[in-house]
Amino acid sequence: MDAEFLAGRAEVGRKRLLKYMALWFTVSLGVFVSYLQFVGTDRLPQQIVRFILTVLLFWWLYNGSNAARWLCIVLFWVGGTVMAMLAPGMFRVDTLRGVSTFCDALVMLFFVRTLIWSLEVKLFLAVQRGDRPEMARLSEKLLSE
Repeated sequence: MDAEFLAGRAEVGRKRLLKYMALWFTVSLGVFVSYLQFVGTDRLPQQIVRFILTVLLFWWLYNGSNAARWLCIVLFWVGGTVMAMLAPGMFRVDTLRGVSTFCDALVMLFFVRTLIWSLEVKLFLAVQRGDRPEMARLSEKLLSE
């Protein structure tokens, strides 16, 4: 029963992680299209490199890397905080840009919250990297809830 329960919790963590990755790729696509529409193609190489780096970072994270998890936490926290501070000014320029910037900030900050506090996501990542002591610690916490 315990192993089945924990496998289910790890699956919940996997789905939650994939949901935020998919949300981020949606945001990333929106940023990409916005740059093409408002700035033009002169920043296209930077946008392509940014997208490729994001794919690699998420691949590294999905494979269970704790370093990738902390890198995501730092990058998305900084990005989300900056976007949240920029959003009010964007509303004055263009309502759609303001809403988009605010939504981007929310996705980033909720992803950070999930990476820091979700026991299911932490369990999934521990399973991915085969970290038995961490799996046991998280299993104990999940079973006691």
